[in-house]
Amino acid sequence: MPVWPVASTNSIFVGGLPMIEEFEASEEIYPGDLVEFTNADALDKTIKPGTNDSVAIIGVADISVDNKALRGGKRASAYAAKDVVKVIKGPINVMLRLAGSQDIDRGEMLQPAASGEVKAYQCDTDNPCQLVAQSLEDVVTYTAASWVLVELKIP
Repeated sequence: MPVWPVASTNSIFVGGLPMIEEFEASEEIYPGDLVEFTNADALDKTIKPGTNDSVAIIGVADISVDNKALRGGKRASAYAAKDVVKVIKGPINVMLRLAGSQDIDRGEMLQPAASGEVKAYQCDTDNPCQLVAQSLEDVVTYTAASWVLVELKIP
């Protein structure tokens, strides 16, 4: 019998009570990407994939179940600029994109990597970044990005 939570092959959200918001994408965003606001302008509420070592992550782009055959409807189908993206956060378990060349152990903390992906947490006082998740499984990526089941730490 599997132990809860179980990694998902077809969705981003795995379990918990998500808080959901919707934003307009300013560029291509994949389901499972960490996202942040495009710029600091309070009037601009568009989002983009999280950047390397970001301290401004607001949540995770979820799959659009109403749009299965189109953009954002599958993990490999990116949302395009101007698409409405459902962003989830809170005390949840989700699948995030793990950057290439990462060796993650179960229980290891994660931080933002480039293009909305995550990597092993290695912050210090000279290099601030945001703790975004804790891995719930062991994963090794060699070249391309992979998926990792995490407990999200974004309130």
